[in-house]
Amino acid sequence: MASETKYTSATRAGLYLMMFITMLGATRACSRTKDITKLLEPQVKVQNVIGQEAPEKFYVIDGKRAYLEIDGRSVEQHVRE
Repeated sequence: MASETKYTSATRAGLYLMMFITMLGATRACSRTKDITKLLEPQVKVQNVIGQEAPEKFYVIDGKRAYLEIDGRSVEQHVRE
């Protein structure tokens, strides 16, 4: 017959505390991961940067702007002209 290990109440409390701390650390790590991935998601910026009254819509990628709209008109419309 195998011997049974008996834990004292202090040992059990210590084990529960260690499990709680481990779960808390894992939860905080997951929430930080969500924050980091949110920062990496592309965000459309709307700002008047090219003169006319209508704002431009663009992404900033590696410090450079990739325009979607200029002066309220699509980039495609500007290229066709």
